[in-house]
Amino acid sequence: MKKISQKERGYFKQYYLDHKDYFKQRHIDSYIRKPKKDPIERSKHRDSYLKQYRKNNKEDIQKYRDKIKPHFNDYLLRRNYNITLEDYNELFIKQEGCCAICHRHQNDLKRKLSVDHNHTTEKVRGLLCDKCNLTLGNVHENIQILLNMIHYLNKEIEALDPQE
Repeated sequence: MKKISQKERGYFKQYYLDHKDYFKQRHIDSYIRKPKKDPIERSKHRDSYLKQYRKNNKEDIQKYRDKIKPHFNDYLLRRNYNITLEDYNELFIKQEGCCAICHRHQNDLKRKLSVDHNHTTEKVRGLLCDKCNLTLGNVHENIQILLNMIHYLNKEIEALDPQE
């Protein structure tokens, strides 16, 4: 850091004294709250900034996502189902990569298999495709509703089948 000589120090002091009002006003202005920007305007600016950032940094963003994904998946599994990523992978291998109900392989699906668990005991039952998981959720895991659905479908089949 450069040392300031006495001559320069005297110059700065004199400059300050000559422009004291300017510096006083500048000091006051720095403490006066400036009106906040409109939140909608701020969000538009943020959105446009993020859009441009994503456009310019696609490769870096993808590298980061690839790097963080296993750790994030492990975190979500621990938080939501109290299992690790290794436990998920063991279930996946045990089920041969297929849904436990409809037996469709994960390669035939758009999304990975979801963890199915009992909402009362929080115990993990297996891995399901989205359709099977949603179906179980929509019937509130009630076996009687599922039996009623089967009975309903059987009645329709019997009505169409004239052999009986």
